[in-house]
Amino acid sequence: MSTKKNSQAESQVENNSVFELTNDSTSSKESNKNLVSKEIVLLQDSTGYIVGEIRDYYSSDDEDLEPIRQKECVDEIDPAVFWRIKFRNHNRFPWAQLFVKQSTSIEEVQRTLSLLDKGSQGQTFARNFQFRHDLNEQKYKNKYIIQIDPHRIEFDEIDDGTLVNDDTVSLGTLETYHGRNKALEGLIKVLKMNLHVHKVYFESNRVEQMGEIDLSEYENSVTAEVLTIEMDSVKNVTEIIKAHVPPLAKLTLVCRVDFRGIVNLKQVRTAMLLKLDGESKMTDKDLLTLEAVSLEVESEEITSKGLNDLIKDRLTREIPDRFFALVQGSNFNAKEVLKGLEHKKYQDIRSYAEKNGSLSFDFPQDNSTFAHVKIHNSEERLVVCVCSYRFECFKESKRYGPISHEYDYID
Repeated sequence: MSTKKNSQAESQVENNSVFELTNDSTSSKESNKNLVSKEIVLLQDSTGYIVGEIRDYYSSDDEDLEPIRQKECVDEIDPAVFWRIKFRNHNRFPWAQLFVKQSTSIEEVQRTLSLLDKGSQGQTFARNFQFRHDLNEQKYKNKYIIQIDPHRIEFDEIDDGTLVNDDTVSLGTLETYHGRNKALEGLIKVLKMNLHVHKVYFESNRVEQMGEIDLSEYENSVTAEVLTIEMDSVKNVTEIIKAHVPPLAKLTLVCRVDFRGIVNLKQVRTAMLLKLDGESKMTDKDLLTLEAVSLEVESEEITSKGLNDLIKDRLTREIPDRFFALVQGSNFNAKEVLKGLEHKKYQDIRSYAEKNGSLSFDFPQDNSTFAHVKIHNSEERLVVCVCSYRFECFKESKRYGPISHEYDYID
């Protein structure tokens, strides 16, 4: 569960008062309304902390259900939920220190592993491998799924809040639970299987809940064609990418935080199809290190000169028909992008469309430039489309669609 920001969480949370609710302005409304239902809601306030809130839903003749925020609700919510949220918002801790049990029976796991195809040199073959992390919405506990093709193993976090109830608990207190995260142990087992797989998908909603992974002992363990990651921790993303053998045919990443420097990984630089969805902090220099045939990135740090250098660099190579570059940023200038390039502008949108199909809705017609550049020693041309916030480059009449994320769940 991704915890949603909510403007109703108005209280400024301070250290030991994280779970105090201060709105008592609705008490006068309760006398003439009927209690219909009660709901626990977890909100994120302006400081980034998670606040617990009970909402009673009342009805009246002239109004729909209306939530009434209660002031005193701590005794009615499991204190383990409060402890868990508060502790994890104040501490960073290794994933191995989470107390997680395996929900799927040992017999079922053994049967699952026995059904996987094996190679003569110890390889394990599969079409899909997924590792998914989520939160139990009521108890705010971690749950995990490891899935290889149709075979699923599930894990649930044990109620650690009932084991440690001191609000001032230090990180060291949890060291007694080290190595008891069965989900981590399950992932490591997969990494030791010499897995050869078509698609891999990793998903985690919040690093402060999942914890940080150390997979340094398992670099280049998985041979995959497609890797998709949806996370908010650059450390975890880095560990996961490094666990895969380069080059990848396709790497897509949903960036939820600053992933500056991730391009230094060989798996990123050599991926044939690369999509960094979200602010990647990629620089002009980073852009030139990418070997991708097709790439999509977003960065406020890429400049018009960087785009110009990208075009010139690609013109020195053999350009495949599949080549497509999409860069989203800000303050791009068409003159700077096309500087020093032998180019001609399309006469109008119609002449562009006759060669390349309909224009993308992302380009405003009045404030965009559409040009073509001759490819050296070839009759073919590169198309360059630029507006202030978007750049596209591809072979004329061979524009491919956007790169898609491969994050469909396996049923």
